[in-house]
Amino acid sequence: GIYKIYDRDGLRYLQHGSTQHGRQYLEGPQRAVPLAYFHPSAPAGGVLQHTGFDFAQIGMIGLGTGALAAYAGEGQAFTIYELDPDNGRIAEEHFGYLAQARRQGAVVSHIYGDGRVALRARESGSLDLLIIDAFSSGAIPVHLLTTEAFRSYLRVLKSDGIVLLHVSNKMLDLLPVIHSNARAVGAMVCEQTNAGNCHPDAECTDWAALTLNAAKYQELTGKLGWGTRSS
Repeated sequence: GIYKIYDRDGLRYLQHGSTQHGRQYLEGPQRAVPLAYFHPSAPAGGVLQHTGFDFAQIGMIGLGTGALAAYAGEGQAFTIYELDPDNGRIAEEHFGYLAQARRQGAVVSHIYGDGRVALRARESGSLDLLIIDAFSSGAIPVHLLTTEAFRSYLRVLKSDGIVLLHVSNKMLDLLPVIHSNARAVGAMVCEQTNAGNCHPDAECTDWAALTLNAAKYQELTGKLGWGTRSS
């Protein structure tokens, strides 16, 4: 698809094909706040801000505007796996989230290529958090949803690590697949949405989380209110 960057009503937008991949205020204090699917009131923003978690090493498959990196700061390394180098140039030159993360003390780096393949080079047990954000719109990268993919995600996690999956989709309900495959690989899984309580600067969005650590699962479902399914 074609990337389109445009400004409207004090905001800059990134459109890729038929999907909006993010936006940012052009100026003022609101420029520092991640918007849309990544707003502080949305599920992923809540996890990244939660004081009960200590994420030193963060990986993310799928770049967009780089909004989630804006939550990173001193002592954190944020590695972004992105298929398209053009998206890297767009996020660095036309949006301010990656630069903001660096100003806050985070180390931000890019690895270009297929994210699942690139993870093979990652040391086992080296990530506190892995974010998968490649499921929006109608084009589903199915190879990122298989049990084999889930095992590769869990391999690179520390024993108390978390996988966050952005599963908002216009065409398909991906959550039953996430739950089924998570159980197949022995992971605990929960889900969260901000639908019904959507901030004006946010989008309604669905996320799932996988972990092998009971304490982290309890933190998600207890203190952060993420939901579970019986089947």
